[in-house]
Amino acid sequence: MPFVFIFEGQIMKLKPLMAAFVVAFSSATAAAANYSVPGTLSGAYGNAFTTASGAFSDFLSFTIDAPSNLGSVASPTNLSFSLPFGGTINVFEISNLAYTITGPLGFTTTAPIAGNNVSASTFLNVAGVYTLNLTGNATGTSGGMYSVALNVENVAAVPEPETYALMLAGLGLVGFASRRKNNAV
Repeated sequence: MPFVFIFEGQIMKLKPLMAAFVVAFSSATAAAANYSVPGTLSGAYGNAFTTASGAFSDFLSFTIDAPSNLGSVASPTNLSFSLPFGGTINVFEISNLAYTITGPLGFTTTAPIAGNNVSASTFLNVAGVYTLNLTGNATGTSGGMYSVALNVENVAAVPEPETYALMLAGLGLVGFASRRKNNAV
């Protein structure tokens, strides 16, 4: 015998009720949110975010103060419950999670990075404000949840070969001037 509910004198079977519940909570429109890492990012940062059901495009901005290597990872946090009488309720679920990174001087990653809990390493060549644009499709009854982890390691500037050539030329001129001075005395 199927489960039935009595609501204001009406007898409702559970399957149509569950279907109505799922449709009501999954019919939200596309969502967008803007988040920001406070201050200058140095070291590690992590946070979890929720989004309404439907396609979403969220933005997470952060600032670095020097050229840096950025380790980044995004992963969906899916939560579902199996019902004792059969079926499953997906409370939080995200599919096709991906992100791109944009920054100063037209910096952008060449292709979206999959949000599949695999770390990506990106060299951020100048100090400034960078933005992760996270996209996906939230299909849970309460939308979706995802987490982001960032790790910034500052990189010491490496001199160009021209810098070494100029330094050697300068040392040569100092040596030449010193030798000329010693010969003059």
